[in-house]
Amino acid sequence: MGRMSRISSCVLIVLFVPISSLAAGVLAYFMRLSAPGTGGNGFWDVLRGYAPFWPGTFGVRHLPSLAVSVAILWLLAVSQRSRKPVVTMFQIRVILLVLIALLTILVKVFTVVAVVTPMEPAAKGVTPLFVYADLDLCLVFLLTFLPIYRKRGAPLI
Repeated sequence: MGRMSRISSCVLIVLFVPISSLAAGVLAYFMRLSAPGTGGNGFWDVLRGYAPFWPGTFGVRHLPSLAVSVAILWLLAVSQRSRKPVVTMFQIRVILLVLIALLTILVKVFTVVAVVTPMEPAAKGVTPLFVYADLDLCLVFLLTFLPIYRKRGAPLI
């Protein structure tokens, strides 16, 4: 792994947080979720409500999924630098796909069993947690296909 590849993998980990936050805000807008607190449905209202992740905002619910995703990206970067990686790229992709599937199934079961109607306030408060986690895991899965995380001559799988 060259010096530029090491630097670019670290930059990608740092840039993952704002990219994920922006994607969460855009996804919340396309899901037609109203902005927390104000209840506005405009693009900037929803983006400001769901995208930022600092304490005191609704987007602070995004922190656990960001932590898991950054840890997986860090594990990818470290495993590519080592001579014999702890986990292979294939194993990480399988784990990510299983987590995405389990989380999606959990959301479906939770919304059907625990919440009587999907538009209840309890459902509106819990749904973004799962949306954030699924979004972050999908972004990490797509990032595993970047050439930064592959060794030269290694297959895509």
